[in-house]
Amino acid sequence: LAAMVDGFVGAVFNLSADVMGEKDARKFLPLTGTLALFIFVCNIQGLIPGMIPPTDTLKTNLVFALLVFLVYNVAGVMRNGLGYFAHFLGPKIGGFPWLFPLFLPIEIVSHLARPVSLSLRLTGNIVADHKVVGVVAFMVPLLVPLPFLLLGTVVAIVQTLVFTLLAIIYIGLAVEHHEEGH
Repeated sequence: LAAMVDGFVGAVFNLSADVMGEKDARKFLPLTGTLALFIFVCNIQGLIPGMIPPTDTLKTNLVFALLVFLVYNVAGVMRNGLGYFAHFLGPKIGGFPWLFPLFLPIEIVSHLARPVSLSLRLTGNIVADHKVVGVVAFMVPLLVPLPFLLLGTVVAIVQTLVFTLLAIIYIGLAVEHHEEGH
């Protein structure tokens, strides 16, 4: 079990290092590794008959997504100071962000949509997967649900990867060094 967890967290670290660099990957591994491991275990738990995974509810996934939202914004401010918010204003033309009336609302909506998107995507896919397996198992309980359970395992892996990768990308974008000539 320890070797499996080590391999799993190592894979999350390698994914993080590819996206945000090794230094930041080490810094954020406690968050990204724990998120990935927890989401994966919750998703797999739903494949056990009679058990409902915690990721089957929107409130659980929304908490994960809001945590990622909070972390990447705080990390962006800590790394870049208040200059982190400069990317909300759009590109600078002649030293001034002339397009800020257009970019500011778009960027705000974009950032607020991230936790909603993360949580709805995970909830929807996990709920749909378990509904399909449940219906098939109810209709034909012997051997027919087996391919759907294997498909459920793939869904659990893919949804863990998608949530974790998006969290890593959001954090990586927030902590990257913004240049003055932005």
